[in-house]
Amino acid sequence: MPAAGWEAVLLVALGWSATSRRLQHTASAATMLFLLTALPMSGDHGPWLTMPAPTRGWWTPVCSAAAAWFLYEAARSVPLWRLDATRGLCRTGMSRGMGCALVAPF
Repeated sequence: MPAAGWEAVLLVALGWSATSRRLQHTASAATMLFLLTALPMSGDHGPWLTMPAPTRGWWTPVCSAAAAWFLYEAARSVPLWRLDATRGLCRTGMSRGMGCALVAPF
């Protein structure tokens, strides 16, 4: 799928999660949209997705702070495993994935 298609999907997801007041979903959709649009892409592959280039800039502290928040959320979600194993595992996995995605390009 071209990058513009993913941007549209993520904008809809961001709007839905923001209106439903789901902080974790809103933060995840915003993070994926940020990674897709704000970070420079490596190479020139037209509209198709490529991995972000490992450069530094103003987004390094922003990505680090967001990654720390996601890792905190992952640790905070572990007690949910006893109450609702599926939800706890999903929240923990998504938070860990977002934290890793934010620091991977650097």
